[in-house]
Amino acid sequence: MSEGGLVITLAIVNKAPRAKGPGMVVRERGKGASGTLLLAVTEATTRRSAQACEQIASAIQGAKRNDSTALTTQLMAGIEDAHRALVGANGRTAGSEPVAAGVSCALIKGPQALLAQAGPGLAYWLNGEELTASAPDLSLAGPKSNALGLARKLHIHLNRCTLEPGATLLLATSPLAQLVTGRELQKLLAEELATAAQRLYRRVRELPNFAAILYRQGGP
Repeated sequence: MSEGGLVITLAIVNKAPRAKGPGMVVRERGKGASGTLLLAVTEATTRRSAQACEQIASAIQGAKRNDSTALTTQLMAGIEDAHRALVGANGRTAGSEPVAAGVSCALIKGPQALLAQAGPGLAYWLNGEELTASAPDLSLAGPKSNALGLARKLHIHLNRCTLEPGATLLLATSPLAQLVTGRELQKLLAEELATAAQRLYRRVRELPNFAAILYRQGGP
């Protein structure tokens, strides 16, 4: 992770504010130029949603690969492992509402960020005054869904970006898309990070469930 990088997490679980929700990942490996930071936000349906989110987070963090395996491959493998586990769990609970889930991940190494998303979820990054959004699938159900646990063939949407010093990255669950415009989000993410987190919470505090991670890139 670039020196001086800052992370803030916020969540709402069953209408109660929390610093961190089920299935959120903030994990740093190594230090300096070779260090990486893994961020992930998950969301799911049904009463088993918290369990499913934790299962996804565990798969993303815990998939053990050879050290020579590319980080991109490791991240995609973790998402695919989580998808297979949810498909299997849904198959064993026939007659119950199936779990459909989404995940948005960011793997940051220096100024480079790799984003990997499947199913519902949101990712935004603000470089200077330019806001970029990535939301490959906001649906949690339906025959064309790409949600973990439902998709016949999961598609992992990849994006790469270079984070300039002071750039801001936001991973969030999909309800946010209905609450803020792009212009409003651009202004919010330009704020000092703690202020941005506070203002974001004020916009989503009426939601029953929500999760977000904000990351501010440090200096070179």
